[in-house]
Amino acid sequence: MQNLKYLKSVFVTSSDIVAYRMILDLAVWNAIFFKFYRIGDWYKPKTRMKCKLNSFYKRIKIPYSFCPETLASRQSPLLKHIADVIRLGFLKELVHLNGHALSLESMIETKCPSSIATIMYEVY
Repeated sequence: MQNLKYLKSVFVTSSDIVAYRMILDLAVWNAIFFKFYRIGDWYKPKTRMKCKLNSFYKRIKIPYSFCPETLASRQSPLLKHIADVIRLGFLKELVHLNGHALSLESMIETKCPSSIATIMYEVY
């Protein structure tokens, strides 16, 4: 996430564009990137992109929307992670999903409107 912030400032562009160039266009970053924006009580994704080099990423489901008040009751490691990010502002953790170790890095990118950017990549 720190590298993404740095590249964003160097090229004076959004994190969405940096992620698009690195993940989809140049295919040099084996990762998943998504960003949620708060609309009323719900968070909805504006950006969702997955590297096509890793077939495991195709099976990972990114939620279409969620309400922060109901996140605590979810069993999904991804939704639990996002609930903690909303509370803490930034979080980096290792989660296990279907036998794969994944690093999840998220931060609140903007406060008005509220947005959460997340990078997920497999740790070998």
